[in-house]
Amino acid sequence: MADHPRLGELLCTNRLANDDLEAAVSAYLADPTPGPREIAQNVTLDIAAAVPASSYAR
Repeated sequence: MADHPRLGELLCTNRLANDDLEAAVSAYLADPTPGPREIAQNVTLDIAAAVPASSYAR
């Protein structure tokens, strides 16, 4: 696995649950302050940086 796995990889390997991801998105929408957030044990994500970097967002 890569040093920085994609969310789909984390979901497939059960390192991240759908509920964790939904909670992280809800928390970000409630407070869109950029910066890394721990979204699961040993999983950190900066949603503000990840969305524009995604090819799906273009």
